[in-house]
Amino acid sequence: MLAGVLVDLPMMAGVAPSVCVAALLCRLLLPAGGPAASGQAAPEEILDALFRRLEQRDRHCRGAVYQADYRYQERNRGGELLREESCRRRIRLRDEGPEIEFLSVKVNQEELAGSDREGQIAKLLRRGLVQDAARMPFFPGTRDAYEYELAGEDTHAGREVWVVRFAPRSEEAQAVVGRAFVDKESCDLIGLEFSPVHLPRSCVGALMRLHFATQQGWMLPDRLEMDLDIRVKWLVTLAHRRLRIEDRYSDYRFAAGHARSPGGR
Repeated sequence: MLAGVLVDLPMMAGVAPSVCVAALLCRLLLPAGGPAASGQAAPEEILDALFRRLEQRDRHCRGAVYQADYRYQERNRGGELLREESCRRRIRLRDEGPEIEFLSVKVNQEELAGSDREGQIAKLLRRGLVQDAARMPFFPGTRDAYEYELAGEDTHAGREVWVVRFAPRSEEAQAVVGRAFVDKESCDLIGLEFSPVHLPRSCVGALMRLHFATQQGWMLPDRLEMDLDIRVKWLVTLAHRRLRIEDRYSDYRFAAGHARSPGGR
């Protein structure tokens, strides 16, 4: 399926906390309109439905192509923009891993070319823009690595949902903790909020949100948002930065015969 896309932040004072993102994304492309779960469904029944859909989604996404737009912004304590990086990629999903084409690479809104462009791409890759070593929830291979708890009911993105909390059974470097929002009618995953289990001391706050939207009958990742608060101290605060990272996903195109989700709404 999708290779991992790891959204990371630029090195600051020797610290670069990272969170695996699109390794999660491709695994979380869950179809709409599957077997519905009742309001009294047990937690294990909800999870079973999610993982059955994940397997179906993996099959239907083979050969799919989509566009990803990444933007990183670094601001000081007063809100002044200090640096902005962005890139646009076209990603094709293959069994052996993603095929990624960089369509645009910018720093401070200036399009890069030649060696500057290649250097920035290399820097993004070193930071982990492409990464498949992840221990995230809702992977078939990591289901047993996490504990899941049905935490009640709520509304999310205008839908009635179950709230499922998750945490790793062991504190691995790439593990995360957070909550998922599961549509009560269709049992689709429609949102995630999470943060890394391990953060460097300089990172005093981190929150990641993954939003989904219906496209061509499928509930697909729409955008990832990451907000991080970085403070470097030695007796006093030497630097305070607020980082905002976004990755937006659009223009999904499926291989022939895999265009729509059966029963999708």
